[in-house]
Amino acid sequence: MVSHRVGRRDSEEGEGYMSNEYDSLGLLIDGNGLKAFHSSAGHPDDAMAQPLPACRDCSISDVPIVEILRKTERWHLKRSAFNFEGSVLLGEGSVGTVMKAKLNGSPVAVKILREDLKSSMQHLKDLIQEVLAASILGNRHPNLVGFYGACLDMDDLRVVYELVDGQNLEEILNLKSSTISQKRWRPPLELALSWSKQMLSALTFLHHGQPSIIHRDVKPSNLFLSSNLEVLKLGDFGLCKVLYHEREHIGARGQMSGNTGSWRYMAPEVFTEQGGYTHCYTTKVDIYSAAVVIWCMCTGELPFASMDPHKIALMVCRQGLRPPLHFLKNQRVAKILHRAWSSDPSKRPSAATMALKLSRVGTGDEDVPMRDEDVSANFHGSWPPQKVWGGGAIPTRVTVMASRV
Repeated sequence: MVSHRVGRRDSEEGEGYMSNEYDSLGLLIDGNGLKAFHSSAGHPDDAMAQPLPACRDCSISDVPIVEILRKTERWHLKRSAFNFEGSVLLGEGSVGTVMKAKLNGSPVAVKILREDLKSSMQHLKDLIQEVLAASILGNRHPNLVGFYGACLDMDDLRVVYELVDGQNLEEILNLKSSTISQKRWRPPLELALSWSKQMLSALTFLHHGQPSIIHRDVKPSNLFLSSNLEVLKLGDFGLCKVLYHEREHIGARGQMSGNTGSWRYMAPEVFTEQGGYTHCYTTKVDIYSAAVVIWCMCTGELPFASMDPHKIALMVCRQGLRPPLHFLKNQRVAKILHRAWSSDPSKRPSAATMALKLSRVGTGDEDVPMRDEDVSANFHGSWPPQKVWGGGAIPTRVTVMASRV
């Protein structure tokens, strides 16, 4: 993996590097951003430090944007530290672009806010929320894309991340499948389980830190693989929600925006039966999404690829639609996913428990595949379900199976 540490310590300080210190919220500031809450018990990287009482329940939406911008100056990267000569476009989205560039001579990925959105207070607050979440994580977990800092000048908004030397999972699945005639590429079970456990390790770090963080957008395109396909990293912290409270309260329901994540991987509690969004959910939304992603890893399929995403979200919420378990060759994996994408968030395991269960799964296909009647347990109501496709009834097989493309 390509992993570069930005900045130097002690007397070797480079441009863009700030020495360690704590700001008024009790956040440790260094060249890689806000790394952890201050604790008198030792270094913030040791275990997870407790937040100061004054900021226990604070949220980005509760703090004036000017105050947030003032605080970011302590770890703000200087514009002169960047070199975009020979830069390469890595990706483009609705809010900006990601470029390959250099920071203090090291290759990095730079997220740049779209020019016409720089005057939008909401997009600015969203960007600050992303930076705060990413900087708390810093570069402290091998399965999270590292955060190196940000440049938040109003005319030059950039967030700097580790440059991963491979492609995302969705690209890999599509690329591998395009070389196979009339068949999707199915990753070997051992490889799929390795990816799964690395993703769950990252989620465990997010969910059980102080503060706890909900990713809210776990999907194949946000999982980045090394060129040899062995190392997986979870990235894109644009929709993360930081929960500033004690560890024992991370399961408590908190207010947050509803229009988040991708519909194909969105937990049913996020989307209401009336077609709107809820504003109360927990870290268990990431567990649901992770279960659907693991199904993709094990089958090589993208869930319901030819269906309208909005319709999928409605069917997931109203009728309990889930990816077909009989696509899986290992029954133990199927049982784990069946529980992890339960409609009841309280029945879903933690990321750590899920990883432990997957570590006990053998790599052979000796288990009996799940039957259609086992899959029916995922639905509320009769089986097979009657769905509407383009205004008319469609065959059940098309309804419950992901498209073969």
